[in-house]
Amino acid sequence: MAATVPALSERIAALNASPASVDVGGVAWLEHINMVFGDKTLAEMFYFAGLGLTRDPAKSFGTTMWANIGWQQFHLVLGNVDTPTQVIRGTIGLVLPDLAALQKRLKSIEAQMEGTMYSWGPVVSDDWAAVAVTGPWGNRFVVHAVEQPKPMRSLASLGGVDAPKMRTAHHRAAATFAVRGGAGIRYVEFEVGPGCAARVAKHYTDTFACPASVEAGTAAVTIGPGVHLLFTETAVVDTAADEAMRGVHLCIYISNFTATFDALHARGLTWTNPRFKYLDRCDTKEDAAQCYQFRTKDFVDDGGKFFELEHETRTCAHAQFFKHVHYTPK
Repeated sequence: MAATVPALSERIAALNASPASVDVGGVAWLEHINMVFGDKTLAEMFYFAGLGLTRDPAKSFGTTMWANIGWQQFHLVLGNVDTPTQVIRGTIGLVLPDLAALQKRLKSIEAQMEGTMYSWGPVVSDDWAAVAVTGPWGNRFVVHAVEQPKPMRSLASLGGVDAPKMRTAHHRAAATFAVRGGAGIRYVEFEVGPGCAARVAKHYTDTFACPASVEAGTAAVTIGPGVHLLFTETAVVDTAADEAMRGVHLCIYISNFTATFDALHARGLTWTNPRFKYLDRCDTKEDAAQCYQFRTKDFVDDGGKFFELEHETRTCAHAQFFKHVHYTPK
């Protein structure tokens, strides 16, 4: 099953403190998670009134909403017969500046969430400040505070009063859960089958040149400064949960666009999503170059396909790379 909050917190702390944290690799940034929701009123209540994310003025009408957090976003789309509500099989790790204010907001929407899967509660610990939240359709979130109760690194490692300024600054930054200094999507954890953690790590290393490590049945993959994907092995077969996650996609930016496309296309792993064909196509190299992006979803090795997760993959030359995101902390 998905890792517990303390286990996730420990893993993220270890990744922050690792010497390998200076390496980003081929994926430069996780911009957004795209998911389908079941009811617009409930989605607005949960993401904006509850979690306290900021509605993006560029997409705040009709059946599509962008919910902004720091420099990142959730792209939320109202479901229909062809695109049912999606639920990630795992956990989404967020960072917000004020957990006390968050809990007041979550309490305030309880009546409106009655009859859904909504629940929430603080994680009681001397070491971690976090709140566990389940959304109205079952998506699980762990919301961490930027500043933690206890430092994740010993101050002795600073090297004394004569330590260089940037060493001190990055030491302090690594002692938080912050994404680029503040709120954001810090990690996404997915459940995978037995023996798949190492296969997932190798997929990202071979395909995107991402730093990846495997420990105690969980793969950790760096996909931008201070942002990770985690893949936790589980022996539980849950076909319904796997199906509920089908169609969720991550939007990432990569540095080595042409070579990555060529390698994936040669293996038949690039994919034009019919749902987004009006936005982009990648049937050919020319299509991908003209759209400045391509899509891939299947994780395949000598043992065959073992996981599916769509990646909307953009070049860092894309016009929206590190676009300004309207976010007002609450």
